[in-house]
Amino acid sequence: MDSDYTRKYYTMATDLIDAGIGDEGRLEFILQCLDKNKPLYKTDMIFLESLSNQLDSKLEQLQKPKNTAEIKPEITPSHTLLSDEHLDKHWINWTIRNQKRHKNLKWYQKSLFLKEYLAEKNN
Repeated sequence: MDSDYTRKYYTMATDLIDAGIGDEGRLEFILQCLDKNKPLYKTDMIFLESLSNQLDSKLEQLQKPKNTAEIKPEITPSHTLLSDEHLDKHWINWTIRNQKRHKNLKWYQKSLFLKEYLAEKNN
């Protein structure tokens, strides 16, 4: 096996592991094959080259100087159809109504239980 070949793919695999890109188990397997001087599968070579290209393009993007004169979109305050006070009022009313329903439900369940209990006790 060619040492340049081994060095190239070994470097690719270690760089990808260090960057946290790719399947770490597969990358470790590739490194083990290279350590044992076993030939790499064609799919492993394609895998390494593809991910290395992705890593290189990400590094290039990070190294590009950012244009400080970029036009940033203005953030406009959001507008709602209802005011906060109106929403608060409806929220409070909704909460009170649901609490009343919940209490009525509990009372109804208790009354059913008592009716069943008294019916069983009288039998």
